Amino acid sequence: MRAILCAVTGLLTACSAGEPMTTVPAAAYTQPVLSASAGPQAENEWLAIVEIPAGTREKWQLSKQQPELLEWEFANQQPRRIAYLGYPANYGALPQTLAAKADGGDGDPLDVLILGDPLPRGSQLPVRIIGRMRMLDNGEQDDKYLAVLSTEETFGHLRSVTQLQREFPGVTAILQLWFSHYKGTAGQVSEISFDDKVPSDDTA
Repeated sequence: MRAILCAVTGLLTACSAGEPMTTVPAAAYTQPVLSASAGPQAENEWLAIVEIPAGTREKWQLSKQQPELLEWEFANQQPRRIAYLGYPANYGALPQTLAAKADGGDGDPLDVLILGDPLPRGSQLPVRIIGRMRMLDNGEQDDKYLAVLSTEETFGHLRSVTQLQREFPGVTAILQLWFSHYKGTAGQVSEISFDDKVPSDDTA
């Protein structure tokens, strides 16, 4: 079964018995980022790439070696799935930004949570940033920016987290509860809070 998964497109990875996966493209473990249909057009709009659709548990991320690809994260030589409920929002990255280590970040593109219905993995689309969720993950600053699609019927009109909390009570509480517990007893997510801050030019 493992070999069948690796040969879906005829591009094999090193997946014989006992060998760890490599990042050679294979349909089961990598996926191209889709071309953007349009770029940011308005204030506080940023281009986002969906890594993990809302409601799903498979941990995908932008490849650091090949940024045109998404890779399924591996842990203990197995594709990673979180052992919890699926993500409460579409999880992704702002590819032209950086959470600088000098500022307490992880050195990766800024993370984004896109509210609304599930979006296809690999989608690249403009989103409006309405604020952020601040948090520490194992002592490292790991903020998530909250965003909406301007065309989304439920949340598309929102301009700030303050407005989100006023019009949709409980949404930020759901996010806080989920991120506080999704890593189980091994997780050390703490100091979660919300504000209306959006990315600045110095993060791009």
